Amino acid sequence: MMRGLQTTVKNIRRRVFTEVAKLGFKADAETLLDDMESIPYEIVNDDTQKYREST
Repeated sequence: MMRGLQTTVKNIRRRVFTEVAKLGFKADAETLLDDMESIPYEIVNDDTQKYREST
């Protein structure tokens, strides 16, 4: 990727890394797996339909 070029994929990737970092501080061993699995649903929720499906 070119430096300084803001793309949708780059923004999603940054949000994923941010959520994983937050999870590292707040999650405990009992809820870690469930919290990790919920990250994609938090980032791309139902009201955001600007992402296309690959068919």
